[in-house]
Amino acid sequence: MKQKQILKFSGVAWRYPMTALVLLAQVAAAGAAITNTATVNGDAPDGNPAYAPGSEPSDSESVGVVTKSASYTANKTVAAIGDEAGEDIVYRVTLVNTGNVTIDTLSVTDPGPTFNGNAATNLGSLTAPTIISESDTTDGILQVGETIIYEFQYTMSQTDVDNAAGVTNGVDNTATVSAEDPDDVSVPPTGTLTVEDTIPDNSALTLDKSAYDDVFPGGSLIGLTQQSVGSVIYYRFTVTNTGNTTITNATITDGPPAFSGSGGLGTIALVGGTTSTTPGPAVTAADIAPTETAIFEVAYTVTQTDVDNQ
Repeated sequence: MKQKQILKFSGVAWRYPMTALVLLAQVAAAGAAITNTATVNGDAPDGNPAYAPGSEPSDSESVGVVTKSASYTANKTVAAIGDEAGEDIVYRVTLVNTGNVTIDTLSVTDPGPTFNGNAATNLGSLTAPTIISESDTTDGILQVGETIIYEFQYTMSQTDVDNAAGVTNGVDNTATVSAEDPDDVSVPPTGTLTVEDTIPDNSALTLDKSAYDDVFPGGSLIGLTQQSVGSVIYYRFTVTNTGNTTITNATITDGPPAFSGSGGLGTIALVGGTTSTTPGPAVTAADIAPTETAIFEVAYTVTQTDVDNQ
């Protein structure tokens, strides 16, 4: 006699020959559950299957699975900001998968910052957002619980600095992030993708005044050399922009009471320098960008009264 074995499914006992058991198991996803269905068959005494195909006894068991939830945060920060033309603003966008499914097809875009409401003037320097850090994989896919950080930068022009220097939160920037869940459905992020920052106003000028015995650009420094009646002194003023903003309409004020000469000074005019303002005898003001200089000059003729007053 063949040895029998008892197999129980959901409290029902089935007897079958050990040598003739056929057990089929199938795992299938059905919504938010895992379903497992098994069937049993065996050989009857005549050697034929106890059950015709499709009529075997069966039983199923379903195990619930958490509902799929796709979500992630996207937050933008300023990693660094300069205060002069030619320096960079470095932005970072941090993505964190806060859901229970993977997030892919990631895209981070940015139009560049604005400066006190004015469009950036050096957009050719704007780099594309690039992944600099992945906490889990290195495949550009946001796994569950993973953090991915993007970084990009913009190099400021002098116009940008002039537009926003000293304006609180005058530099404004908004990025856009898109992604999809495993069903290729777009998933919007939560978080903050707009950041504001301030460029300090470090406007500054220096002034160097010297006396020469001839007109610009020639002449020698007079120093302590005594001047006689009729001698012409050429006072030369060198203004240098040592700040981070363009100074416009820079002018020189000279004369009484700070000037003790008895005669009158001529017109203080722009005679040279690296400023973009064109020098001329009637030019009395200059626009001076950072690191630029403007050289002004005025002539004075020594009088008899100057000698008498010594």
